Amino acid sequence: MSDGITENIINSLSQLPELRVMARNTVFHYKGKDLDARQVGRELGVHNVLVGTIDSCEDKIVLSIELIDVAGGWQLCGGTYKRKFCEILETQDEMASEIATKLQIELKGVEERRRFRRYTENPEAFPA
Repeated sequence: MSDGITENIINSLSQLPELRVMARNTVFHYKGKDLDARQVGRELGVHNVLVGTIDSCEDKIVLSIELIDVAGGWQLCGGTYKRKFCEILETQDEMASEIATKLQIELKGVEERRRFRRYTENPEAFPA
């Protein structure tokens, strides 16, 4: 089940033109290993890593995700999605779509901040 959810998320995110998403075969190498997301990000040469866990509780599946900035270790966004176990197949696309939408909004905000970042507050640093 986790493989299907992961694959749907990868497929949905790869549809966003402003994102480059690592292939399923590349990221599945890390599946089930307890690794630092920043280390994985550096190994893959990416700016951000999406980490997720899936748990079951009674008749529900709980999917938790967080998008981590590799350089600084900051959490850019995160969320928890609870679904009934019997509904998980029908909701995979919905969850992937929600994550893609949330990431797209967050990434646009990050890009805006990067684009308008001031590298210095000292006006003398600029050529005359």
